[in-house]
Amino acid sequence: MKPAFIAAAALAIAPMAEAQAACAEIERINAASLKDFDDLTGAGIDDYVYTATLKLPNAAGCVIEIDLEVIYSCVWNFAAREEAERAYATQAAAMAPCLEGWDFMTLQGNSQMRTGVTMVSGVNYAGSGKFEGAEWQLSLNQYDSGSVAPYRLWIEMILY
Repeated sequence: MKPAFIAAAALAIAPMAEAQAACAEIERINAASLKDFDDLTGAGIDDYVYTATLKLPNAAGCVIEIDLEVIYSCVWNFAAREEAERAYATQAAAMAPCLEGWDFMTLQGNSQMRTGVTMVSGVNYAGSGKFEGAEWQLSLNQYDSGSVAPYRLWIEMILY
């Protein structure tokens, strides 16, 4: 994730409320992935990072990264772990029926992703057929940087 997007996302603390990704949005992102998200790529933010023209409900920000992988990514920021965990559970329940037929895997919770970042919870859905090489990932991460919003929920669609 590029520093410019992380800094911008960290400044925007948006409560999740009851908003969640809907299947229509997931399907639209899936369809756009077949053309490297060209239909969802907006203005440039940084090298290889662009605003996404489709923003999931209440996300602090959504971007398209075009580098070794092509990634559609949205982030939500939370000051309290309890609120972040509720949002994670809501998003996980909302996404599951949208990705029926994708290979599901639970990611190792409480694992150190890199210095100062711990994945609290995560799930991964791997595509097949026309979505071979694509993955959806939902993760709840804790940042030890003294941030105002130390918990971040990420939803990403990654093309390898």
